Amino acid sequence: MTEAKQAGDGTLDGEYQDWCRVQYQMAHHDIWWPKTMQLKAGTSTLVLLGAIVGASKLLWLTRDAIPTLGRIMLSILSAAAVVLGGVYSWNLYNLMVGARRRVQKIARLVKDEYKVLEGALADPERDIEFPIITSVVYAAALSIVLVYYWT
Repeated sequence: MTEAKQAGDGTLDGEYQDWCRVQYQMAHHDIWWPKTMQLKAGTSTLVLLGAIVGASKLLWLTRDAIPTLGRIMLSILSAAAVVLGGVYSWNLYNLMVGARRRVQKIARLVKDEYKVLEGALADPERDIEFPIITSVVYAAALSIVLVYYWT
């Protein structure tokens, strides 16, 4: 690249244009994949939490039969599943935001007379509701499990 490219100057051409096209296509994948995985991560975390409670029911027929050490270990295991699920959901969100930022930078280089790229120029941090909602659901589910073990 011999000259600096300016945002919207219409000089996006040659090797730089090819590179931007590849980055834009890769970013498209890096946006839809985390969106898909967020839902899978949410359901998998809740299923894992249910499996931990189910395993406790296999080991001890009643809740009163669970020894204190067992309650502690099950609580730690449940909390670890929820924390790791939450961290993964937020990591996926941050991956998506990073991809959107990359797309936004590339879209700004293109002279867009007809406003076709407006969606690509939108706030990269949109759709934050999903990781927030899943975090709240995880906290509620963990609370229910802990109440089950300790009351």
